[in-house]
Amino acid sequence: MNQGMITGMNGILIGTAKIRGIEGYSLLGETSGYTIDPNSSRAVLESLSKILKMEINLEKLIDKINESNELMSQVEGMKSKTEGIEYSNKDNSSQYIS
Repeated sequence: MNQGMITGMNGILIGTAKIRGIEGYSLLGETSGYTIDPNSSRAVLESLSKILKMEINLEKLIDKINESNELMSQVEGMKSKTEGIEYSNKDNSSQYIS
């Protein structure tokens, strides 16, 4: 990687390996960081499969990808139904459910 940074546990592991003189590799997938992204997992596993010259069964992951895509479509549908609706808090009070 020529630019950017690796954060979290991924960064700690690869950084500690470098400090201790241990050769290490990190195979990462790009995500938005806001939602679970099984497509990123699939891309990483497909790359790993090529690197190792080994077949990896992705059937269950593909099922999860399809489920995730369906869920995201439903969320987008709900979002479009609420577009243009204005919400107001006329008395400026906080609204909490307790």
